[in-house]
Amino acid sequence: MTQEAKKWCPAIYARLSNEDVENKKKGVSVSIAHQLDILKGFVKEKGWQSPKVFYDDDRTGTNFDRKGFQDMYSAAKNGEINVIVIKDTSRFGRNWVQSGVYFESIEEMGIRFISIQENLDTADPQCPALKMLPFYFIFNEWHSQTTSEKIRAVFSKQNEQGVYRACQSPYGYEKDPNNRHRLVIDPFSASVVRRIFEMRLQKMSYGSIATILNNEGLSSPSGYNAEKYGIENKKTRINKWSINSVLGIVNNPVYCGDVAHNKHKSVSYKQQKAIRQPFEKWNISRDMHEPIVSRENWQKCFDMKETLGRIRKAKDGDVSTFTGLLVCSSCDYKLGKFNSWYKLRSGEKKFRFPTIAVFTQQRAKPLARHTTSRKKTSTQ
Repeated sequence: MTQEAKKWCPAIYARLSNEDVENKKKGVSVSIAHQLDILKGFVKEKGWQSPKVFYDDDRTGTNFDRKGFQDMYSAAKNGEINVIVIKDTSRFGRNWVQSGVYFESIEEMGIRFISIQENLDTADPQCPALKMLPFYFIFNEWHSQTTSEKIRAVFSKQNEQGVYRACQSPYGYEKDPNNRHRLVIDPFSASVVRRIFEMRLQKMSYGSIATILNNEGLSSPSGYNAEKYGIENKKTRINKWSINSVLGIVNNPVYCGDVAHNKHKSVSYKQQKAIRQPFEKWNISRDMHEPIVSRENWQKCFDMKETLGRIRKAKDGDVSTFTGLLVCSSCDYKLGKFNSWYKLRSGEKKFRFPTIAVFTQQRAKPLARHTTSRKKTSTQ
């Protein structure tokens, strides 16, 4: 069957990501709608049937874990399409190795591949662009790499200047209406933050603090922002404080007036998975906005994470004065308070272990008898 007589079942694919920010600045439209208009017009000029439409919005081309692309690839494997049309090869992908693997796989299926901008059509084996295809894939990845380096350079400069870049302000603050990169105190939530630090300075555990806030009916940070700005609370369906939410506040240097960057770092420009960095590698700019708590109190609460062990309360609710201060001289394990007595129903105090010597003997003798009896049994 000739190419003209063959019935073509086309698929068109479009993709848009943050990598195209430079083209947007130059006034070049690379939007999903613009790409689809071009592709549909091309299919219509060819006189083919209505195409199957696949696209990925706000997805990088450095990997192929994209729903739209994988759906199109599945349709190709199932024989639902026999020609793929894209605007240019960079829409296909920006990873030259994986791009080559997927292209060869599509070609083995007998799928026709067309890139409008490069004038590439696999139906013509002598197509000059087809010989240049490996270089197109390499140049596409190189563009992604250089773009990533430029963005990282801009972020590094902003880190030095202490610019606050996050989309959402931290609990206790809101963004300055005149400068979205600067934080100003939110009176109500800031008062809650101060209470959290005060309770932590009293050696209260994160769980106890969260319980008190929940009992008082105070909204969690995500719930408070949802109520204040009228947005959907996607983080949790239950508007409750948790250990992690309290921990995130106590260990965040933003509350003593600092801005911290480089908390997370991606493996490379190809892999978007973020890895949390240790505190020592954070880039911290001091005194960038008004603090909610003093630097001294923040440092005390932060240090408690290392010095204070698991907080155990006595029956009367008090915490020992020496909690977190006494450690074992051999293993540096934090010592906990342990009562050597207990009360009977009559109110009489009963000592568990009168002396250390008796304790050692009581533990040693039963173990010795038990070991001997086991040996005799095994011998018999």
